[in-house]
Amino acid sequence: MTRKVLYAEDDRIQAVVVSSLLTQAGFTVTRVENGRSALDAVCHTVFDVVLSDHYMPEMNGVELLSEMRARNIDVPLVLMTSTQDMQLVFSAVRAGADDFISKDMKGQYLELIVPVLDRVCERHQLQARVRRHAQQLQQEKNLCFKTLDAMEQGVLVLDDGLHITYLNSFFCALFNVHDRESLLGAGLHFFVELLQKLPQHSGRNWGWLDTDVLSAWLEEDGGALEIIIAERFLEVKKVKVADTGFAITFTDISAQKLATRQIEHIAHHDELTGLPNRTLMHDRMRTALRRVHRTGNRMGVLVLDLDHFKRINDSLGHFAGDELLKTVAIRLVSAVRDSDTVCRMGGDEFVVILPDIGGRDDIETVCEKILHLISQPIDVGFNVLNVTPSIGLSMAPDDGDSAEDLLKHADIAMYRAKQTGRNGYHVFTHDLARSNQTEMAIEQALHLAFKRNGLQIFYQPKVNIETRQVLGFEALIRWFDPVYGTIAPDRFIPMAETTGYIIKLGEWVLQQACSDMQRLRLESGLDYRVSVNVSPRQLEHPDFITMTQRVLAASGLPPCALELEITEGMLVSRSASLLEKLNALHDMGVLLAIDDFGTGYCSLSYVAQYPIDVIKIDRCFIDVNQKTSRAIVGAITTIAHGLGLEVVAEGIETLDQIALVRERGCNVVQGFYFYQAMSLAELHPVLPQVHHELERKLALN
Repeated sequence: MTRKVLYAEDDRIQAVVVSSLLTQAGFTVTRVENGRSALDAVCHTVFDVVLSDHYMPEMNGVELLSEMRARNIDVPLVLMTSTQDMQLVFSAVRAGADDFISKDMKGQYLELIVPVLDRVCERHQLQARVRRHAQQLQQEKNLCFKTLDAMEQGVLVLDDGLHITYLNSFFCALFNVHDRESLLGAGLHFFVELLQKLPQHSGRNWGWLDTDVLSAWLEEDGGALEIIIAERFLEVKKVKVADTGFAITFTDISAQKLATRQIEHIAHHDELTGLPNRTLMHDRMRTALRRVHRTGNRMGVLVLDLDHFKRINDSLGHFAGDELLKTVAIRLVSAVRDSDTVCRMGGDEFVVILPDIGGRDDIETVCEKILHLISQPIDVGFNVLNVTPSIGLSMAPDDGDSAEDLLKHADIAMYRAKQTGRNGYHVFTHDLARSNQTEMAIEQALHLAFKRNGLQIFYQPKVNIETRQVLGFEALIRWFDPVYGTIAPDRFIPMAETTGYIIKLGEWVLQQACSDMQRLRLESGLDYRVSVNVSPRQLEHPDFITMTQRVLAASGLPPCALELEITEGMLVSRSASLLEKLNALHDMGVLLAIDDFGTGYCSLSYVAQYPIDVIKIDRCFIDVNQKTSRAIVGAITTIAHGLGLEVVAEGIETLDQIALVRERGCNVVQGFYFYQAMSLAELHPVLPQVHHELERKLALN
């Protein structure tokens, strides 16, 4: 690297010789004749080193050096002179000369110039780096202290002799230190004295803490302390700093403690009702069971949910449902002892744990109390709601000695309570468990039958008794199992509903029925319709409309040839999403029918609010021995026809029933009197004879 040297010399011969020597050595030389010119040059140009003779006109070398230092010009200067005056040398050193070259008469000093300048330059560069490094360290130290002082964390630094070397503002505020400088250099006993002066909190007595204990804690590995100061939780940690001492930190963890407690509460309690959740329920269950094993006492477990809760959610919205659940939770808590636990498992399902119960009679008494309290009217907004629970109960150790068994058995009993009319409780028995196992086995068999094509679709004709024609067919699923024999739909369809398997099963039925009916239409040249039952769970599925479009497109069946049958209970909920889906189906051209009309809560006023095309009168109204049957059938038929709806009478098994519905204006019927449900293969030879067969059976009248 080329170095720039400023050379001040008034002797021209000397200047030529030295300049030539420096140039040959790789220096870039700027030469001036006196100190004044040298000062001007060094003020305006950057040089690596100044080589100056001492004796020069206007300003000598020492004066030049003094002026440079006075102006903070940080360039090394080497003074060169022929005198042997030591006083001059001392003056030059005091002024800040970096080196000194004494001229001799033989010119040997010339050999020293280049090495001296190189050495001075290198030393100056090294000193500059050291200064920069020192400045950087000081800046970092200052930044460190500023950072430590700004921290919301107390910091105390001790040297290896356990004397205080630093404490930040937060520490001073914590321990009421007003003059931090007075503590610098103090021993560890001062910190102990600070602690001793603090108010005692939560029974903590600082008498156990002395210098020896604190010293031992500093020397051992790990081990954070927790102390409470002015109602603050502080976590105290120490860090060994190489061989220079310790840094002790004091972190305020009060917010963390509060958050931890809140998180623990959230983790173990239901957000909506504040009741213990599933996690805490299992813990309370284990505690109660340990007490059963230790004392020999009994404990009871109740599993309950609300009857038709989904209908409330669908009709009034989730806010109303939530308010209802909160009220039910309060009533459940009021129905049991303080030692009992009421938990919310999710949705509308609750669990009640009854430790130290006398016997089954006591548990049933609690069930009766719960039934009474929950069945009282509940005000939700502008609505007064009446809800009822279905409860299942089990007891330890009689019905199981684990939480899993007790919950499972109470759940089985609860479902039996639902099956037997709801709004009640059912006691678990082992016979009930065996029955439930059979139901589960049938449920598994249903899955296998579906996968192995063990299910069939049968078709029951719907006939017009005036025109003697078959108008269409209702698709009915049939299942014959090699182990359990013929299993009725009213047994396995609810299973599919409960498990959600109805979605796959229902789609398969729709695909099969549409495909079969399109084939039958093409073969016969007649515009037959097929009606398919749709469950609430199917219709609630978000993909139902898309799935129906997909099935119709794949089968080629016109939408007007498909009739979907829904129960009237679905209309009572007045769900906006239901209306939206029914309108979408109607807009596609699909016909909609109300199945088993009259058995639920629906009326024709409800029907008028929905895009319904067909009313199917339930078989219970076709009883010729009931005086009201003619009036009911006549009223339904008249109003339905007035609304432009078709009417179908179901369950026709006798000529008297035919006469009843015909007399009241209903001409389309369906029932065993004409045809039972049959497979597609059995249906083919029957259809060509329909007119004659209907004539024959009607002629029997």
